[in-house]
Amino acid sequence: MPKDAASRRPRASAQRLPPGRHGLPPELVKRNQRERMLAAFAQAVAKHGYRETTITHISEAASVSRNTFYEQFADKEECFVAAYGEVARHMEKVICDAAKQHAEWTDSVAAGISAAVDFFVESPDLARLCLVESTAAGSKVIARHGETIDFYAKKLKEGRPEKDRGKQMPEAERVLVSGAGTLIARRLNEGREDQLETLLPDLVEIILGPTESALN
Repeated sequence: MPKDAASRRPRASAQRLPPGRHGLPPELVKRNQRERMLAAFAQAVAKHGYRETTITHISEAASVSRNTFYEQFADKEECFVAAYGEVARHMEKVICDAAKQHAEWTDSVAAGISAAVDFFVESPDLARLCLVESTAAGSKVIARHGETIDFYAKKLKEGRPEKDRGKQMPEAERVLVSGAGTLIARRLNEGREDQLETLLPDLVEIILGPTESALN
């Protein structure tokens, strides 16, 4: 596990501002409340599952009123989309930063996968949020998850050696990324979060296996 892993992952919770008259700008208060609600949402979903999570679970965990929740989110699904987006953007940076440290495409892909696994090991609740609970949510969350798959599929295709690009079936990269996510989700569903690291060789094989250059 990289020593700086803890500094790379999103905060599991957001600190509550001091009560009473603090003279802080309204936009800062609103942003702090939003961060707390997103963190509370992830915690509530990890505990109850998306379908059973209620607005009350979220607002109580975030120490805000239900009215405050509805001031920022239309419903539970909109909160999910926002929470998913925060995690997805952070992961994109973590994975891309790890990948760009290597000149060889296969090495950069393996490094990116390793960084993703490190993140999931450190934050299994966020892994479950994005890879498991997203499949039980509504169309907006499913669409956002699809955008994430498309992002990594595009990166994978752009980086693939030119001589290998024509050998892949249409949508191949999307199938590979989805397959890797499904493998992680299965382990999470089995309650084996502590064994995610053992998936790394299989994940690398899933992504690079079809590529001829990965075998040389």
